Amino acid sequence: MPHGVSATYDLVIYDRWGGIIYHELQTNANDENAGWDGRFNNEQVSQGVYIYSMTIYMSGLGQIEMKRSVTVFFVKYFF
Repeated sequence: MPHGVSATYDLVIYDRWGGIIYHELQTNANDENAGWDGRFNNEQVSQGVYIYSMTIYMSGLGQIEMKRSVTVFFVKYFF
């Protein structure tokens, strides 16, 4: 992000049936603790494809809207 530009975002994540499983509004884009942790109702979601909608608001530069998919999968380590 260009120096001196602040940004916030709205993020909504949907399951395959269109139900909202996560949302956050006006989150500081520099907040390292923000974002989805892959959980819904305190339990890990099932592996699969989820849809997200994100709007990024940048001071003085306008906004960017995007809708994409994200695939959730789990890796098991065997030692």
